[in-house]
Amino acid sequence: MTTSHPCFSYDVFLSFRGEDTRKTFTDHLYAALKQAGIRTFRDDDAMDRGKLIGLELKKAIRDSAISIIVFSRNYASSKWCLDEVLTIIEEQERLSSKHEVVPLFYDVEPSDVRNQTGSFEEAFGWYDNMIEAESDHQKKIAWMENVKAWRDSLKKAGSLTGMILANGGLPLALKVLGSFLNGKTIDVWEDAIHKLEAVPNPEIQKILQLSYETLEDTKDKELFLHVACFFVGEDKEFIVKLLAECDLYPIVGIKNLMDRCLLYIENGRVMMHPLIKEMGQEVVRQESPKDPGKRSRLWHHQDALNVLKENDGTSKVEGLILDMQRIKGISPTSMVRMNNGIKRSYDDFSGRTICANKENFKVGAIEKMKNLMLLQVDYATFSGNYKKLPKKLRLLRWHGFNLKSIPSDVPLQKLVVLDLRYSKLKKVWDGFKVVGSLKILNLSHSVDLIKTPDFGGLPNLESLLLSGCLSLTQVCESIGYLNRLGLLDISDCISLKDIPGLPRSLKSLKMYGCPNIGGLGQLQCLDSCSLSSLLVNIDVSGCSLFNNSFPEDWSNLSSLIFLDISNNHITSLPGCVKSLPSLEKLYARRCSHLRSVLDVPNTVTYLNTTMNLSLEKVQPTPNTTFLSFYGCEKLCAVEDCFKLESIKQIDRRILRHLGLELISEKGTGFRLDDKLYTEEFSIKISYELGIFSTYVLGKTLPHFRYKETGSKISFRVPSHPSGSRTSGLNIGGATDVPNIDGISDLIVDWWGLRENWRCKHIDAGVPGAI
Repeated sequence: MTTSHPCFSYDVFLSFRGEDTRKTFTDHLYAALKQAGIRTFRDDDAMDRGKLIGLELKKAIRDSAISIIVFSRNYASSKWCLDEVLTIIEEQERLSSKHEVVPLFYDVEPSDVRNQTGSFEEAFGWYDNMIEAESDHQKKIAWMENVKAWRDSLKKAGSLTGMILANGGLPLALKVLGSFLNGKTIDVWEDAIHKLEAVPNPEIQKILQLSYETLEDTKDKELFLHVACFFVGEDKEFIVKLLAECDLYPIVGIKNLMDRCLLYIENGRVMMHPLIKEMGQEVVRQESPKDPGKRSRLWHHQDALNVLKENDGTSKVEGLILDMQRIKGISPTSMVRMNNGIKRSYDDFSGRTICANKENFKVGAIEKMKNLMLLQVDYATFSGNYKKLPKKLRLLRWHGFNLKSIPSDVPLQKLVVLDLRYSKLKKVWDGFKVVGSLKILNLSHSVDLIKTPDFGGLPNLESLLLSGCLSLTQVCESIGYLNRLGLLDISDCISLKDIPGLPRSLKSLKMYGCPNIGGLGQLQCLDSCSLSSLLVNIDVSGCSLFNNSFPEDWSNLSSLIFLDISNNHITSLPGCVKSLPSLEKLYARRCSHLRSVLDVPNTVTYLNTTMNLSLEKVQPTPNTTFLSFYGCEKLCAVEDCFKLESIKQIDRRILRHLGLELISEKGTGFRLDDKLYTEEFSIKISYELGIFSTYVLGKTLPHFRYKETGSKISFRVPSHPSGSRTSGLNIGGATDVPNIDGISDLIVDWWGLRENWRCKHIDAGVPGAI
């Protein structure tokens, strides 16, 4: 037997859910590791795992070079498994530890582990129900802390590079994993794990390729290669719209690829494990290893650059991606810096002042690619006859397009997506143009664009994105006839003063940061007769709107669940907001004149009213589970939650319960431990969710019986000397907060806890802190 790591008792610690994988995958894995001479610790379900997790298990993990966690569907339903993964992550994060962690995802998605969705969500739902039902307060707190720790460890473990295990090829995969690590030192093991992130083992590559090669439908194979080369991380809806017009049937195709574990969906985006993505790209590379111009897809920017420079393209090419800023090594994140609506030049947005583009390609270099459907040439310049561009184009993405308008001879007849962000366009094209297949038009941050095209020639347009078009003054009235338009984004169009009537098909309206449209009284585009009942979200923040800018009634907006009216001149919640029947999330932040938020719709569960300097009263609904009012300096009442009153108005019995003795008729201080604490302003007492509290600023620390620095403190509450029942608990704490002069003030907080109090999620901030 090979001793792989002489300084460890075990090479591998194996964590798994017995009922899921013991008789199938885990037994095979254990046997393969053992056969390869790898010393593996595998706990036994028949043992006393309560004792094990506390003593032997932690020692076994610490004495192992690597932990392999086999995540399966019912893994999270076992508290012991969750304690194991928590201990493993804690050991990995220990400062002097060299412990490596390799997750294996057996019939589960990494995103389910990271985000506790799918079967993991079901398991944690059961734990949440146990917490809700627990009547013992100390046990409830302990449960909550355990569940939070489990969630955090799963998020970390699910984010590590591992393997997604598909049916087909498992015995060989185990053989490869075991034989590859046999007899290696710990440095080799660590290096091998990192190498898998960049250069996949050839044998594993072959196994993964089996899932691709055994796809029966050639359309599914083409779809897989398109995603692997071009669309990992893209919005699923975008991919479906685009590739449906390439005759690839992406809805059923994506499902088929998910069934083979070749991709997965996370937060609405199509994702792919890095090893599988590299496998797909390798399939394309092998089409022509030495001549990129004869491959079906060119995703590597340097390959695309060489093909265009040398005029080496062929009819084999179906997709090409080139970003000149990546060639030059300029980070795309440096391209745009909005500065509170101040107009910036085209060069500022495109990054061309940072990196001048000296390459000038010939349009003829693309002409030979007659089957080209997907073309991205960001920040590239071309000269020649644009009529020579391929007529099969479905996607044309050209960030930094440097012409004043699109030439009339560009073949657009089959185009589905036209993306010309950060362009120099002043107008889209001359006259009237029909592009019947166009679904997405993105002209965002084209800072010189003055007006939109006539939409009469774009009958199938579904998404129109014009954000950051700083010179835009006119949106063509024909927009009202786009009966398939679902998304309109005109945010940060600072020159726009009026918006015509909008189509009844609209589902999402983003018009934040348009300060010149709010001074005309009620906006036509916000009228209930103009807005679609299909609307799901509206963002009109930062539009200089007053209460009379809004209509009286929005009760017809039955689908609206998200509304942002922040950074406007409203003094109270507009009446139309109160009439929304399905609203769930409401943002009303940074409204300097807003004094009250009352009559919030009962359906609202998320309410954000932060940084409203004049706000005095908030009335959340019984269904509100998240409420934030940080930075509201004048706030004195949150109904059924929080109330702030001068100490002069508080019942003296409550003050005695808090341990505070009023020493001044004016209420300018209180005595504690024979010390007088005073402040320039009247001290206030707050009542919050059953808790009385106050705070003062000072320079010295009061005498506390229990003292601790850091985030936690624990102590035993003494019993009452006379045997009486304890009805509450007073707790004090001190926070060191720098004041405006840079000198630290001491904030002392006192909380009076009473029986049967319960908390929701409240984000209120520390009093006096910024």
